[in-house]
Amino acid sequence: MPVVGISTADLRRLLGREIGSIALAEAIDQLGCDLKELSEVVLYECPACGTTMDRLPREDAPVECDACGHRGAAPFPKTGGDERIRLDLVPARPDLFNAMGLARALRGFLGLARGLPAIRVPAGEVTVEVDPAVRGVRPFIACAEVTVPPLTREQLVLTFRLQEDLHWGVGRDRKKASIGVYDLEKHGTAIRYTTLPPDFRFTPLGMAGRSLSLAEILAEHPKGRAYAGLLAGFDRYPVLVDAAGRVLSMPPIINSEETKLAVGSRRLFVDVTGTDERAVLDSLALLVTDLLELGGEARSVGITEAGAKRLTPDLAPARYSFSPARAAALIGVPLTSEEVQDRLERMRLSVEPGEKAGEFTVLVPRYRVDVKHEVDLIEDVAIAHGYENLPSLLVPTMTVGEEHPRSVLGRKLRAVFTGLGFVEVVNFVLTNREDHYAKMRLPGEFSGATIRNPISPQQEIVRVHLLSGLMADFALNKTREMPQPIFEIGDVVTATAEGTIQRPHLAIGVMGPRADFATLRSLVDALAAEFAVPIDLRPLGDDPFGPVFLPGRAAALWLDGKPAGVLGEVHPAVVVGWGLDHPVVLAEVDLAALLPGGAG
Repeated sequence: MPVVGISTADLRRLLGREIGSIALAEAIDQLGCDLKELSEVVLYECPACGTTMDRLPREDAPVECDACGHRGAAPFPKTGGDERIRLDLVPARPDLFNAMGLARALRGFLGLARGLPAIRVPAGEVTVEVDPAVRGVRPFIACAEVTVPPLTREQLVLTFRLQEDLHWGVGRDRKKASIGVYDLEKHGTAIRYTTLPPDFRFTPLGMAGRSLSLAEILAEHPKGRAYAGLLAGFDRYPVLVDAAGRVLSMPPIINSEETKLAVGSRRLFVDVTGTDERAVLDSLALLVTDLLELGGEARSVGITEAGAKRLTPDLAPARYSFSPARAAALIGVPLTSEEVQDRLERMRLSVEPGEKAGEFTVLVPRYRVDVKHEVDLIEDVAIAHGYENLPSLLVPTMTVGEEHPRSVLGRKLRAVFTGLGFVEVVNFVLTNREDHYAKMRLPGEFSGATIRNPISPQQEIVRVHLLSGLMADFALNKTREMPQPIFEIGDVVTATAEGTIQRPHLAIGVMGPRADFATLRSLVDALAAEFAVPIDLRPLGDDPFGPVFLPGRAAALWLDGKPAGVLGEVHPAVVVGWGLDHPVVLAEVDLAALLPGGAG
């Protein structure tokens, strides 16, 4: 999980109060943030764009800039120190990723402000024309104009950090949404969002004095290399330009050097582009409302697309029906309606009379993208009331627990194999077709469960066997000393018309110059003796795992008269396919035969 560091000095400036660091940390923890530590950090400055980065004293100085991607030949220069509250960057509350949003929430939680922050968005003069060509590349765009007091160096750093944190937390590392912030005084107010050929040139951020083509940016710029995959397969790339031909950015890769923010910038133009409309609109709302905490004013931008015009951002609050009685019952504390209203207002929400007797209408600010249901608001009431103030009660019924049979079996198996000198490995349940099937020479996919919306191509299916995981472990450790005896106890999942079946399996593997069938047979015999289960080895026949093994050097494993797995010497084509140089033997056992009643 990424970690975000928030300066206690920035928080105090934004709160307008001198609050001790320990008190700040405690309030942030009670607010629901995943607080890691309060620590001193060392500050470093990027020589290309001036962005400040922090590192713990025990960490190395940075050599690559988080904002512009500049990579130096030497570590960046140290500029001083600061005190930071370090939080796990949890996507559930992206409005608390940064000092501005956190200060806004703390003002309510600490009793310095109440209710919904007042936000007005009058119409501005900036317009954006959307070229239909972007629909097939990066189709969604939303924009805003924000006027702030002249940015200080600290506020400039806050803006850059907020942008990158939203890229991760909402934009899913720029795939769903990416953000650009520019100095409006450096470009015109008539913007065009279009696509341009790979040979179009401009000067990217962090490379002052160098003009690169779009193709060269993807190949040479650090941010281009990092995110080139998001534009793979396109023959034209998205670009934002003004009427004079000045480039603002090449989303989702990099802004231009010409229109970059600097200390003293006042009029800011913000764009968010992406492939997910909800992520685009949420990112814009979060960024704009956080910039307003610097004392700014927002104006809408007119976006023309396919002859239709719309204004963004829309920062109108959402409205939810809310029952104080349900809140009190769910939290388990007899709160009155007045007390519930007080807790909601401390969480920067506003309350109006509801349509039904005894209910409220709660106004939720646009930046609270986490609120989807009344239950989310009830959680806010509990946070404001204080979890430490909730009563601790014994459960009304008492039971006596015992170790699950699968846990007992796993413990015994670990004792057996660690006693034989094996090392236990734990691999991900999610894998990919290339490793799970193609590299194992399996002719076709088994009845495995497929992830509908995988977070990465490496985690697209649920595993149906453990063997590929062991081969991946050997591939990662192929330069280590031999032999390498490893084992894994884990679940495999098969799909049926009714659902999925999850079963515990054991996989055993040995890689080394002397690894052969006899090695595996002795291990299986030891396993059978330990659990007093009759063992039988039979020909593989048409077993679907046959291609994994060397013909004549593998067998089907039967335990207690039931088919339970396979074992054998791995086929040389599989060994070579994984980039290995030594023989490998593998076995996999369905542990149902070793469980009471054969239950998985």
